[in-house]
Amino acid sequence: MPRIYLDNAATTRIYDDIASEMFAAAKEYYGNPASAHSEGARAAELIARSRRMVAECLNCGEDEIFFTSGGTESDNWALYAMARASGKDRAAVSVLEHAAVIRSAERHFAKTDLIPCGADRRVSAAEVERALCKDTGAVSVMLANNETGDIQPVSDIARVCRKKGVYFHTDAVQAAGHIPLDVKKLGADMISASAHKFHGPKGVGFLYVRRGTALEPFILGGAQQNGMRAGTENCVSAYGLALALSRSVKELAETSARVAALRAEAERRILQIEGAHIVSAGVERLPGILCVCFEGVQGESLAMLLDLVGIAVSSGPACHSSDGAPSRVLTAMGIGSELARGELRISISGYNTREEISAAADAVAAAVQKSRGIKA
Repeated sequence: MPRIYLDNAATTRIYDDIASEMFAAAKEYYGNPASAHSEGARAAELIARSRRMVAECLNCGEDEIFFTSGGTESDNWALYAMARASGKDRAAVSVLEHAAVIRSAERHFAKTDLIPCGADRRVSAAEVERALCKDTGAVSVMLANNETGDIQPVSDIARVCRKKGVYFHTDAVQAAGHIPLDVKKLGADMISASAHKFHGPKGVGFLYVRRGTALEPFILGGAQQNGMRAGTENCVSAYGLALALSRSVKELAETSARVAALRAEAERRILQIEGAHIVSAGVERLPGILCVCFEGVQGESLAMLLDLVGIAVSSGPACHSSDGAPSRVLTAMGIGSELARGELRISISGYNTREEISAAADAVAAAVQKSRGIKA
């Protein structure tokens, strides 16, 4: 049986046609975008075209888009920039954030306050407002969680931060390409995204910076990207990002409906397994992420057993340390440590089929049974 890939929250398979277009572009646009000759000018135009395409998808200006090496750099840059621009020594970030946000906040601010989530797994605007003080210079709350898919009330939080005069950043790495991303409706000062989460290439992302928001260069050197990010621009990867985002946005409604139906079928089948608990059932979340915890098993063991039979899933985010500790995010959501250790994340894309979901559900049931037998 061919392998079944259900770890799309970690990374997605690049669209076949986009991989081909990028290969062709790499041969055609080989000049340095900063060079004054014709080859350089053509490469610079490809960057400009890519930036226009991204701006159209986000409903923003081209000058508000900066290409980066991915979501981690974008998150790091945003926290650094907000620290420098605010001149204040406190940041407030949600307990659900990716390590790229939390660790950056801890580096660039003297004090990092963690904003709790409620029983509904959401970080409310009221809770954010309670976390603010006169020394708070920045707030960061992700748009959608990478483990559970929970969607946060970012536009409400943005209004609170704007009223209080505090910079606000949202990590949209997991959300971009999977739910609508209109920056004017979201209201954030800065937004991070990464191409490989929506069927684009790895190693490229972007940082949206609302016009008028102070921005400090993060990588120093040449004058690329209006002097804000030095280094020879990766025009081919930026083009791949733009193509993938444009296609994802164009097909979003159709793909989301089909993926959500596959997730619902996976949930139905998995809930037949004794001791299975769906995390965030009934909560607004991304269509393709299914986070489930099993009683009496270790999620890492399940993931390894499934890999042996040709099914790729994860026991949490790919960046999480495999030290046996329960997920920081799940425990913050109020899930007990023992149950959280039985976490399995199944993440679905438009490439998956109903037949694959059925086969995977059968394999999960068998792996849980085998894992419990081994433990006993």
